[in-house]
Amino acid sequence: MIYKYEVTNPVVSSKKPHVDVHGVFIIPNIKRMYKYFVEAVSKDPDTYVETNVLLLSETKFDENCRRCRVDDYGRLKINIGNKLREYITRECKSRGNVNVEYLESEDNYDVYLVE
Repeated sequence: MIYKYEVTNPVVSSKKPHVDVHGVFIIPNIKRMYKYFVEAVSKDPDTYVETNVLLLSETKFDENCRRCRVDDYGRLKINIGNKLREYITRECKSRGNVNVEYLESEDNYDVYLVE
């Protein structure tokens, strides 16, 4: 393990959320058969910091829903938009991968934090 230096070109792990060579955002081992997603931003009212979130559902819950799919290996594949793609690409280049954490469930969708 390297402690004294910072790695400038980390290796991307395929076992963690990442962007493949075709620009598709992949979340491995999602364990749900999601079919629709919405890219959203949550703003903290005190600090005005934006947080990227994905709203995922098995049913179409809003007019802004886009299609996604879970492949035979249990990986969720999403064609993400420009704003989120830029953020994820930047984070993958600097850290190797991004983190996707489950936050909460609403009536029709699940909320995942992308950081």
